[in-house]
Amino acid sequence: MNITPVSAPTPLPPTGTPELQFINLLEQAVLAPSGHNTQPWLFHLEEDHLDIIADRTRALPVVDPLDRELTISCGAALDHLVIAARYHGRDLVIKTCPETEDSDLLARVWLGSERPPTASDHAAFSAIQNRRTTRSKFDNRTLPESLSTQCLRIAEQFGVELLLITDRRKRSEIADLVAEGDRRQFADPHFRRELGGWVHSRRRASRDGMSGNGFGMPDVLSPIGGLVIRTFDLGTGVAAADVDKIVEGSPTLALFACRENTVPDWLATGRAL
Repeated sequence: MNITPVSAPTPLPPTGTPELQFINLLEQAVLAPSGHNTQPWLFHLEEDHLDIIADRTRALPVVDPLDRELTISCGAALDHLVIAARYHGRDLVIKTCPETEDSDLLARVWLGSERPPTASDHAAFSAIQNRRTTRSKFDNRTLPESLSTQCLRIAEQFGVELLLITDRRKRSEIADLVAEGDRRQFADPHFRRELGGWVHSRRRASRDGMSGNGFGMPDVLSPIGGLVIRTFDLGTGVAAADVDKIVEGSPTLALFACRENTVPDWLATGRAL
């Protein structure tokens, strides 16, 4: 099923079928971040539970050949679902990667017990409404220690390692690696074709993909931006811009790492994200 994202949450019915309640929660789940904003998830509603399914038709075979980023994206959608449920006073019961022959089935979710929402639940829900993916520089301000501690605690909860890198020399070393990746990727016409195919105007009904605005052009010129990306090797310029944004525009750089390279670990990383 397809759920259209909304900016204002629909109140969760105090009574009604699980299906009706899940539909309202999904309005927030689909606001999760995803690679190239592909939104690579499907939701299947049964009488008493919801299945979260990987939509392989939205996979990125060049940049994400193992569907790792796709799975991380679905993990982010799953945790948005949890946050929305808690905001509305419900816990969820979750079984990730249930035993089935369907490898696309990533999680099965049931409505759990009622619980009073906390101030933290309200803050997390508000963050869903305000979160944006940006490719611009960030303010040159140090993260509050309390926020850094909270982020580390969340990652640990999911068994994921989170590194918060503030040292300029280390950020510069990482930026050099990112720049080398930029140059190699943009030199590949298959990568450029895949990336350019997901540059869409925000005016599209599907609201997927990335606006040309994220690449320094007006949204209305997104189709032209996609054509330029597909046609020209922009790797040198992209690499230079990324180095500048990481070294000068990212006072704290956050890196996630999971213990194993498996689907459950990728899902956990998405939830931590």
